[in-house]
Amino acid sequence: ENKIAADGFALAQDYEQARDGAVNFRAHGVFSYDALEKSYMLHWWDSMGMGTAIFKGHFEGDKLQLTCALPKGFSRATWEFRGASHYHFLIEISGDGQQWNTMIEGEYSRAS
Repeated sequence: ENKIAADGFALAQDYEQARDGAVNFRAHGVFSYDALEKSYMLHWWDSMGMGTAIFKGHFEGDKLQLTCALPKGFSRATWEFRGASHYHFLIEISGDGQQWNTMIEGEYSRAS
């Protein structure tokens, strides 16, 4: 679920994952633009308890790609917007920031 926040200067995202009818993962993210760094940012917290992850990056056309340096490597999240009500989402992980492996991939649409 995505909601406009701070009078349009941020976007808050609440994520919930369920398996076999039971929720097994929750997360909260806040997207914003940092004018000083000239970068989009995502501050992310989740039920895995790893602390705050801060992703940074840019748009290239209709694709937003944000990267985060983590204690055990890197994580990269990509949103490819395919119209006003649909996006493709990809999370990749890397030990060195050069070679990436897909961790999560999905299609998301606006609920009516």
